Amino acid sequence: MWEAAITVLILTVFALLAYASSLTSGDVMVLAGALIGGIGLLVSIPGGLVYHVRLRQALAAGGAVPRRWWLHPTDHHKALAPDLWRKVRPSFVAGAAGFGVFLLGALLIVWGAAKI
Repeated sequence: MWEAAITVLILTVFALLAYASSLTSGDVMVLAGALIGGIGLLVSIPGGLVYHVRLRQALAAGGAVPRRWWLHPTDHHKALAPDLWRKVRPSFVAGAAGFGVFLLGALLIVWGAAKI
């Protein structure tokens, strides 16, 4: 069910981008993309940092921290107890959502630059 909602959301964003592209100039799209991308970075960088700190704490609470755990941190989600995962999940979601917003800003920048 979530996959369908995410697909509809992505398609809606692309439709809105196409509509906005017809209404604005390339310069405005580049500026909007830079602003949106900056907001995404302001959310994703601290969210990702907090996520990694909390994940390491949760892994340490469950036993020894695996070597090089930070290279593929999502592989270790299944090893977490539900109560530990509840502590890690909000920062994981915030970092991922911020990264998605950053990518949207980057898409706007490229789309606007192609239009100039």
